[in-house]
Amino acid sequence: MKTAELKQKNKEELLKLLDEKKRDVQNLKMQLASGKIKSVKGLKETKKDIAKIFTLLNKESENLK
Repeated sequence: MKTAELKQKNKEELLKLLDEKKRDVQNLKMQLASGKIKSVKGLKETKKDIAKIFTLLNKESENLK
């Protein structure tokens, strides 16, 4: 997901998306461990999305102070 797309979302939407991405990471780890998927590319991209969301949420909280 691109950062520009994330910047357009409000805090509630970002938190909901963060929860979904965390569940995705958990599912991808399970699939990787069981051998259903061979590539870790999806896991890597999902973790990057989580980091982008956290960054935006932290910037919002800094702006409120």
